[in-house]
Amino acid sequence: MGAVVNQSGAMAKAQGAALWGLSLALHEVAELESGQVKQRNVDSYTPVRMADVRALDIVFIDSDAFPSGLGESR
Repeated sequence: MGAVVNQSGAMAKAQGAALWGLSLALHEVAELESGQVKQRNVDSYTPVRMADVRALDIVFIDSDAFPSGLGESR
């Protein structure tokens, strides 16, 4: 991603991405029933909850590269 311009914004983005990935791997599912998705509403949506999360240890490595963003890579 290059040099970090906004440390707190970059940290929030990295933490969110890590937790979203964990949530996808552990909890999220789309079951099919008679050719239709069974989960039809958010009441069955079970992402990782804050109470289930331990401290994350994310470190940014210093770089002289041009800041290019921390969003989805191309």
